[in-house]
Amino acid sequence: MKQHMREFFVARIRSGKTYVDTRGQKLYITPTTIEQDVLSLNIYMDAYNEAYLEDVMTEDDMLNWMYEHGIWTIEDDKQIKGIEKDLEKLRKEIYLNRNIDSTRETIRLYIRAATEALEKMYARKLEYRHNTCEGVGETARDLWRVEQCTYNIDGSLYDFAETDQRSILNLWRTAMHSETEIRDFVRNEPWKSLWSLKDTNQYKLFDNNGQATQSQKAMLIWAQIYDNIQQSMDCPEDFVIEDDDLLDGWFIKQGEDRKRDKAQSDFEASANENIKNSDEIFVVAQNDRHRDNIENMNTPGAQFIKKQRDMKLKRRHDSGAEGALQAGGFQDEKLKMVTQSNQMFKGKFRGG
Repeated sequence: MKQHMREFFVARIRSGKTYVDTRGQKLYITPTTIEQDVLSLNIYMDAYNEAYLEDVMTEDDMLNWMYEHGIWTIEDDKQIKGIEKDLEKLRKEIYLNRNIDSTRETIRLYIRAATEALEKMYARKLEYRHNTCEGVGETARDLWRVEQCTYNIDGSLYDFAETDQRSILNLWRTAMHSETEIRDFVRNEPWKSLWSLKDTNQYKLFDNNGQATQSQKAMLIWAQIYDNIQQSMDCPEDFVIEDDDLLDGWFIKQGEDRKRDKAQSDFEASANENIKNSDEIFVVAQNDRHRDNIENMNTPGAQFIKKQRDMKLKRRHDSGAEGALQAGGFQDEKLKMVTQSNQMFKGKFRGG
């Protein structure tokens, strides 16, 4: 993004006003006050209840209707979960391959494709949401807010004589900033300098008299996140911080490391010394959460070995082989025995 655009958008966000143009006329929309929020939520509940009494479907009813008519299926839900898991793996992989240019950029293309596919899936799932009680309530609430908070440039309340509330509402929604844009604003000037002054006496980051806007809240949250990253013992390289895909991968890896360390710590606190000193431990999971905790204790190397062994057992089962497979039949055990043998040989040679 060009620097002059960052300066413009940051200034606009700080003002709290959203500027829109309609029919050649410039207007601005202010944030709601707490009192207006209370009133708008009453508008929501009244619209929701009225729709409900008129037999309009709720979100849950709508989803069930979509299932019944094959518009949305259980397989679609599984596909969403699958894409989300794939995205998490890809984001971790792009971080792990951050120094290999060709691999990194190839993974980035996969991330973009998966993200686009996920957005399309959610758009299809939520296609009829505006016809639900929740959708009706939200529309009524937002139209009321727009009517109460839209002003002419001279500061007078707009009367909507030439343009209806829905048109202004659509313009207001279009003007909202994406998370990618917010993260870009926070990492760069002029926000970086402004943020450094946040603790200065009587310095105001934002100029609006109402509540913080969605963009203002997002700016504050991401500014704090980036501060926490810089203060982390495992702070990533600068180029990682500047790249959303790489940083998302760093977040995922940090989360996995914390889960593994906690699971290991909890296990060691409850296990006896013989178990602690064992190379391998078989634990029976009591439930799905317990199973996840057990999996989190495995290092990447252990996870790879587990996957190799599972494949070996599956191939053996598919081939119709009989009898139990001894530990020495696994590739990792064979390698371990070869390594031990080599070490013994070297020890004898040095001793001779």
